[in-house]
Amino acid sequence: MNKFHFSPDELAIINALVLGQRQGLPTQIYTSYVQAGAVHILAVSGLHVGLILMLLNILLKPITYLKKGKLIKIILTLTVLWSYAIIAGLSASVVRAVSMFSIVAIGMYLQRQSAIYNTLFVSLFILLVFQPTYIFDIGFQLSYLAVFAIVTFQPMLYSLVKVPYRLLEYPWKLFTVSLSAQIGITPISLYYFHQFPGLFFISNLIIIPLLGTILGLGILIIILALAKWLPIWFAEIYGSIITMMTTFVRWIAQHEAFLFKNISFSISQVLFCYLLLGWFLILRSRRTYKNAICLLITILLFQFHFLYQKQRRANKKLIIFHKNRYSIIGIQQHKTLEIHTNIETITQETFISNYCVGAAVNLYKIDSIQAFYKLGSRSILVVDSLAIYNIKQIQPEIIVLRNSPKLNLVRLIDSLQPQLILADGSNYASYIQRWHYTCLTKKIPFHHTGKKGAYSLKD
Repeated sequence: MNKFHFSPDELAIINALVLGQRQGLPTQIYTSYVQAGAVHILAVSGLHVGLILMLLNILLKPITYLKKGKLIKIILTLTVLWSYAIIAGLSASVVRAVSMFSIVAIGMYLQRQSAIYNTLFVSLFILLVFQPTYIFDIGFQLSYLAVFAIVTFQPMLYSLVKVPYRLLEYPWKLFTVSLSAQIGITPISLYYFHQFPGLFFISNLIIIPLLGTILGLGILIIILALAKWLPIWFAEIYGSIITMMTTFVRWIAQHEAFLFKNISFSISQVLFCYLLLGWFLILRSRRTYKNAICLLITILLFQFHFLYQKQRRANKKLIIFHKNRYSIIGIQQHKTLEIHTNIETITQETFISNYCVGAAVNLYKIDSIQAFYKLGSRSILVVDSLAIYNIKQIQPEIIVLRNSPKLNLVRLIDSLQPQLILADGSNYASYIQRWHYTCLTKKIPFHHTGKKGAYSLKD
């Protein structure tokens, strides 16, 4: 492909768009697609396979006029879909998408398009039987939520406005499809990515109509290139289309005022959102007093849950984070997080910013690590490389070991009688192993942040 004068960016986008290979995609381009709300087109998913199925239905329609033409059509369709999956490397996302739309294609062959929910649930069930861990995969969740949302909400939204001109009918239909998919994936997207692209409908309105053509031409170009029949002028035109699409995406991404970042959204809020959507759909199909009451109760529970989370943030919390060769202690209360550390560039650490977003707090102060912390009635003693711990005035509940102190842990435990020994990421591995064995012998809990993760203590 390189000899056809594709630029490195064009080649990377073609590999991502057609084959789902994003390894060579520049970070800047990927970020632009994320901020524009169009990152889903850079990974082969249900959207791509659905477009291929739609193109195959159009191209193979004349075959249905032959004897047993419908059977031939479904065999060719499944063959092409799974051939595409093999070309794309049989990645998990591709196999999921092709499996789902293979069952959809079989349902269309059996002329059971009306049973679309049954078809989707069958494909969902089959995939989870063979690979139960798919249920925890982000791509799997987003794909099925988007498809279910489109099937459910698109007809409702489309019927809200009666388009007076035939020319506007297709853009309106496309907009309702994009909006429906966004309704389905927004709660879980906020939970995973903590941002919402406000201009998603503009990018999708322009890109999705072109995606079928771009995808079809991309597959054709790959086949012609492998057969050494690809004309240079054809490759140059295709490269120009890719460049124009990327330029448009970058233009959308530049409008940062419409990109809402750092949105804190918990898993419980995700569940409440989908519960509200479910009761809304039930109430719309069956407008009964009981269903209306259930919807209102769910709304009230959602509000009470929000107030409960706000109250929980008011309680003081101490967190001992993990980072190799360093110590980080956080003190969280209300909407603030105070960090005590020996890292000068702590504000540049991604996991700290991610924690602030997830916990809905702001980093407001950075200080040095103290030797002693108090959280309600409990006390925490920090022992560093100086190994000073002979403090008779206090009885620490937790002892934090940092910077590999050379001490006799048995003597420390006998002297202070703590309830927990904790070692962070600043200690030598050999020291941690020795301390772990000592704690087992003394029958006292031992927590290593490198193995068990950050330790959290609430007031």
